[in-house]
Amino acid sequence: MPVTTVRLTHAERRARRQQIAEYVRSGHTLSQAARRFGVGLYSARLAASEHEVVATPRAQSSTMSILAALYARGLTQSAAAAECGVSRQYVSQIYAQAVAAGFPALPRAKGASK
Repeated sequence: MPVTTVRLTHAERRARRQQIAEYVRSGHTLSQAARRFGVGLYSARLAASEHEVVATPRAQSSTMSILAALYARGLTQSAAAAECGVSRQYVSQIYAQAVAAGFPALPRAKGASK
């Protein structure tokens, strides 16, 4: 099945770049913006730069959101990753740092492999 590309007018492209920049300004990462608007990471970065938006590597609240999802709501690492818009590996890194800092280790999910 061939992939179809939608051709945008200059005005539509300008409006989309503005939307991307606003999305990043609201706290989302460039990767999240690229996925949401169906563009490459480079295009998302250019849109943010064009509108003088400084992008953070990850959303400021992601660490706290991840810890809240794991500890307060009892989600699995995969579910917390999906909810927070980050990879499961990143959630695993945050969890390992939290345990090293003194947070209690969570019980393993049933059927989880070692």
